[in-house]
Amino acid sequence: MENLLIVTFLLEADYRRNYMRLQRRRLRDSSNPLEIPPRQFRQLFRFDVDAVVAFMAEIGPYLKMDGIPKLCKFLATLRFLATGAYQNNIGSCVWSSLSQSSISRCIAEVTDAAVCHLFRKYVEFPICAEAQLAVKEGFFDKYEIRGVIGAIDGTHVEIVAPASTNFDDPPHVYINSKGRHSINVMLIVDSNGVITACSARMPGSVHDAAIWHMTSIRKLLKRQFEGGVQRTYLIGDSGYPVEPGLFTPFHNPQNPNEVRFNTLLTSARNVVERVNGVLKGRFRCLLRHRTLHYNPRRSSRIISTCCILHNFAARRNMDDVDVTPDAPDAPDPSDPAEHTIQEDRHLLDKGKEIRNRYLIENFE
Repeated sequence: MENLLIVTFLLEADYRRNYMRLQRRRLRDSSNPLEIPPRQFRQLFRFDVDAVVAFMAEIGPYLKMDGIPKLCKFLATLRFLATGAYQNNIGSCVWSSLSQSSISRCIAEVTDAAVCHLFRKYVEFPICAEAQLAVKEGFFDKYEIRGVIGAIDGTHVEIVAPASTNFDDPPHVYINSKGRHSINVMLIVDSNGVITACSARMPGSVHDAAIWHMTSIRKLLKRQFEGGVQRTYLIGDSGYPVEPGLFTPFHNPQNPNEVRFNTLLTSARNVVERVNGVLKGRFRCLLRHRTLHYNPRRSSRIISTCCILHNFAARRNMDDVDVTPDAPDAPDPSDPAEHTIQEDRHLLDKGKEIRNRYLIENFE
C-alpha cells in the first residue's frame, strides 16, 4: 500500500510538471505578436502584419543575433514610434516582456540600422532628368503648376533640453521661437506625399531659411541652374527666400496673375503640410506634447527612421484610418532675407526675375 501511494504521488508530480510545462509553452505561443487580431495589431504598431514582415526582411540582416528576437526588437521600436510611450510601458506588454534597458537598446539598434542602411533607399531626392520629369508631371497633373520637383517646409520636433555639460550640443541653441527645445526638421516631398529629402540635424533656433542655405540640395539646384537647367523649382512658404531654384508666394500680389500664382503655389505646397501632419499622426513620438527624451543625435535618428517608415508605407499605399494629422506649425515670423549671407543677395534678385518670367510664360 505504501509503495502504491509513492507511485501515485510520483505520477501526479510528473503530470503536474508536464502540465505546467505545457501551460508555459502555450503562454509563449499566445504572446506571438503576429497572431494578434489584424485590427488590434494595426492599432498597436500602425502597420499590418504583411508590412511588418516585409520591412523585417530588409532590416533584419542588419540587426544583431542576441537573446532578444529580431522581430521583437523591431516591434518594440515600432510601438515606441507609434505611441511615444515610456520604455517601461512598452517593455511590460505581454508580447515583449522586456526591461526598460532592453527597450532602450532595441530602439538604438533599430534606428541605427534603419538610418545607416535604408535611408538612402527610401528617402531619395530626384537628381537625374528622368526622375525630375516624373515628379514635375505629378505636380502638374494634380495642381496645374509647371516645373515643380518638390514642396519644402520645416517642422519642429520637441526634445528634452540637452545636458548643460554637453559642449557639442549646448541646450540654449535648441530653444525655438516658442521657448521650447526642439529640432527643426526640413522636409521635401513630391506630389504623392513621399518624402524625398529630410534634414533632422539642426537645432530649433535655426531658421528655415538658414537650414535651406546649408543644404546640399540648394547647391545642386544652383549648379543645375548655372548649367542651363532653368525650369526646375522647389516651392515653399514665405519663410524661404526667392531663388532661381525656389519659388515662394508674392508678399503683396499686385495683379490677377500674381494672385492666381499664389493660389496654385499654396495649393501645391499644402502637400508638405499634410505630410508633416500625417507623419506626426502615425508616429506620435513626434507630436508636440510627446517630447523625445533623448539626446539630439538619437532624436535625429528617430525622426529619420520615421521618415523611412512613412515612405515604406507610402510605397505600399497604406492609408491608416487611425491616423489623425497634427496641426501644422505656425510659420516663423522673421524675414528670410535676414538669414541670407551678403554674397548670395544676388540670388534673391535673380529669383524674383525668374519668378516674374515664369509668370509671363505661364499665366498670360
